[in-house]
Amino acid sequence: MKIKMTITLITLVITVIYLIFFRIPEIVLVQQSDTYTDIVAKNFPLTKYGKIKWWNENKLFLKNKYQIPKPDQHGNYNIVIWDGGSGFKKMPEGSTLFSLGTNDLYCFSVIDSNKNCIEKNIFMEIENWQDGQAMIRIGNDEIIQMPLKE
Repeated sequence: MKIKMTITLITLVITVIYLIFFRIPEIVLVQQSDTYTDIVAKNFPLTKYGKIKWWNENKLFLKNKYQIPKPDQHGNYNIVIWDGGSGFKKMPEGSTLFSLGTNDLYCFSVIDSNKNCIEKNIFMEIENWQDGQAMIRIGNDEIIQMPLKE
């Protein structure tokens, strides 16, 4: 009995370590409208530190591949990174008067399918703040990131 309990505990610890440290984030969708960008991602880092680290390591990649961010003439932009881990869903048909489920879906116009919505779960938001600084919002935390000196 002790051997089974030990094996179960070791398996659980290895699984947790894998989920925290070895998740490989994947960008599923990018939708842009003026200065607003929505990014749908899977396997995003779980911790605040991991999310900020991912952003800092992938800013140049996003700029080169998707031209993100797209600031306006005043430098304003807003990026929202959504959790796409549960996949895209179809908006329910018929009356949604008594349905709470549709309030929790965010739909994307760039998807030419009836399964174009995800659950409203935001990993993080990034927007310009002032003087080249970025405001990173993760849950209720707001982090001001200084501009990089070139």
